[in-house]
Amino acid sequence: MKQYCNPPGRLSGAPRALRRAWVRLVLFVLFRGLRAIASKVPSAREELARWKEGTVVSIGFLGSGLELILQKNGDTFYRLWKCPTPDLNICFKSVESALEVMTFRKSLALCYAENRLMIRGEIARAMEVVRLLEQVENYLLPAFIKGRLFSPCPAKEVPAVKVLWAMATDFEFFPRRERPRLWRR
Repeated sequence: MKQYCNPPGRLSGAPRALRRAWVRLVLFVLFRGLRAIASKVPSAREELARWKEGTVVSIGFLGSGLELILQKNGDTFYRLWKCPTPDLNICFKSVESALEVMTFRKSLALCYAENRLMIRGEIARAMEVVRLLEQVENYLLPAFIKGRLFSPCPAKEVPAVKVLWAMATDFEFFPRRERPRLWRR
């Protein structure tokens, strides 16, 4: 009989390539969700309006090369591929600790309290990013998962369908000057 270190079904025992693929997918969905709530949810718009123009936020993992780099342009986020010094860097200490957040078993605030991630930059700005990520989770996740993550389940300001539709129909990922060239003319 096969012995498991972790219960079956968890990604922490999965091959490294599968874990990295899962993290890439979740970072992509979080990026789309952040853009959607920045355009549709009033409290997220107010929070984002307080940021100065061109603020760069990086969410990544120590030594893995997987990161999501966001830049505030106008009233939304754009994705950057490289940034030598972001204004705020949220860095998970390992992919396993990030998987606990990205498989929605723990909240980001709990991971910070357990010292599973590092923050370089302003703590106040990091808490604003955490609030924005919690809003994305609030709109994306069903109620039985949200009950485990948030002790009081926050109320939604707009219908979830509007946010999900904005995520599905948003194709403006990069600012015009940063778009990668996909084909040659």
